[in-house]
Amino acid sequence: MLGKTVIEFAYGRNHDSEGNNYLERLHHVQQLIAKVTFGYVVDLATFLKHLPSWLPGMKFKRDAAGWKAETDKTRDLLFAQAVKDSNGLEADAQPSYSVNALRELRERGEEISETNDTVEAIKQSGFSFYSAGAETVCLGYIFSAISECV
Repeated sequence: MLGKTVIEFAYGRNHDSEGNNYLERLHHVQQLIAKVTFGYVVDLATFLKHLPSWLPGMKFKRDAAGWKAETDKTRDLLFAQAVKDSNGLEADAQPSYSVNALRELRERGEEISETNDTVEAIKQSGFSFYSAGAETVCLGYIFSAISECV
């Protein structure tokens, strides 16, 4: 499965030490991407994005806020495990993009903290692999469904 390969590349594992399954989270992100793919009326009438979210018909704004919270939570969860893995304390830690980058920072003597811009870049770029994998897999499902209909 492509999703599993992308997760292992970015984070080196399919689950964290607390039992959160990254593949299930990837599937959930795929579902969010599929919803966005079909678009909202704001894509045609961009002035709507300036209206308050409590107005009738502004469901896209409430949806977007919820999706942002979910993706932020997923990003933080994945990165927290990568930080633990980079410490070398996790026995089942595997090499990956995020873990290796964090280890290199530690070797250079840099602090692993939220205020370090390099750490933030690693966090964001690692998640970009994850979300790109979700989008690729999701688009594959969409194209295969379309091809069956034709």
